[in-house]
Amino acid sequence: MIEKLLQGDYGDIKLVHVRMEYSKGMDQVGKFQLNKLVELLKVIFKIIYARFAHHIQVLYYPPSGPDMIPFFRDILTLVPTRWLFKRTIFHFHASGLMYLYDRLSPFMKSLFRIVYYNPDASIRTSEFTPEDAKAIRSKREYIIPYGIEDCYLEYQDLRCRESHTPVNILFIGVLRPSKGIDVLLQASTILLKKELPFHISIMGKFHTQEYEKEVLEYVQDHHIGATISFLGELSGDAKWKTFASSDIFCFPTYFESEAFSVVLVEALSFGLPIVSTNWRGIPSMVQDGVCGFLVPIRDALAVADKLEVLIRDPEIRRSFGDHSRQRYLDMFTIKKYHQHLHRVFQDVLSTC
Repeated sequence: MIEKLLQGDYGDIKLVHVRMEYSKGMDQVGKFQLNKLVELLKVIFKIIYARFAHHIQVLYYPPSGPDMIPFFRDILTLVPTRWLFKRTIFHFHASGLMYLYDRLSPFMKSLFRIVYYNPDASIRTSEFTPEDAKAIRSKREYIIPYGIEDCYLEYQDLRCRESHTPVNILFIGVLRPSKGIDVLLQASTILLKKELPFHISIMGKFHTQEYEKEVLEYVQDHHIGATISFLGELSGDAKWKTFASSDIFCFPTYFESEAFSVVLVEALSFGLPIVSTNWRGIPSMVQDGVCGFLVPIRDALAVADKLEVLIRDPEIRRSFGDHSRQRYLDMFTIKKYHQHLHRVFQDVLSTC
């Protein structure tokens, strides 16, 4: 989402970007690697250089979630740099930082306060995400949902509104337990016993080789291989064509750092009915009973029940899909995202 932020037109406000790309993919997030430390030192130098070379007054920074390794990254980055800027904006792309504080030693708590406390503005993606801004005593708080480009327009001719047999169900995300993969597999086992016509496409990279082995063993042991396809990581044309050929989007996540899932916004933009969880920022995206169903986390039976409703009733799928598309147009376009961010930047700069 940083790339989408940088694409905006903010008038006479100049953005200077220092890339913080420590992880090559979501499967590397939260893992210590020596090359990340080298990259961190480069980032610190680039921030300091940019501050003075471009006379920058405001630091915009995405803090960590509740995990320790990203927290150490923030300490090493912000202690030598934050004090150089007149104002600070924290944008919580990950959520749950507030839950980290109580797990820290007294010394680490003091570092936490030095690094995070009293920013001039904080941005959360949803009113349903943890109140991280309040926890770090932010002077101002903004709720800004993500916005994305409307890729559906290019692929709408491929979007079949007639009922598929079997019904195509799509999941996209990092393949790890807390993204709900186990829940989805258990739900598929339940649905298969009811002899319902469905096929699940799972797009994404496995978090670890061990987990990949565990998942494939489950698929084999429960004889669900014929109803599930693992697509790997797809992007661009291949990804959008997969969206266009799907009937339902299922995302039963309970990921610890989940804040506001871009893949759900993408599903809304393609007019897909959604089955997801009542978790973090998801209720602000998916209206339960309007453009999809929200179920409790870790509840495979509830996921299966809601998928069964949608599989059996194409009219509900069509109605939910129409509302999904309108929900995207009303709230989650890239233009609205840039407008909201522009207001934050103006507000903070006006106090410099």
